[in-house]
Amino acid sequence: MRYIFLRGGQLPSKKLEWHIFDIIFLFGLSYALKHKKHVRVDIFFVHFKKETKAIIEILSIPFLLIPFGLFLVVGLLFGDDQLQRLF
Repeated sequence: MRYIFLRGGQLPSKKLEWHIFDIIFLFGLSYALKHKKHVRVDIFFVHFKKETKAIIEILSIPFLLIPFGLFLVVGLLFGDDQLQRLF
């Protein structure tokens, strides 16, 4: 994908490349979590009871999503600040 964007300026094309990669990654992560296809270390998880597995699932999903939520909020605040400076 990076070879497609090499013709224009380096910085805008690099940023666009990373934004496209982020979108693909987040869609893939959400698909994997929804269909339970994500990678998990099953060394201990196999031997747990069903209730313990459910508790681990409930606690681990917010642990993964909180950093992404923080990045989203910070990004929106930064974007709003930049738009206010333009206008």
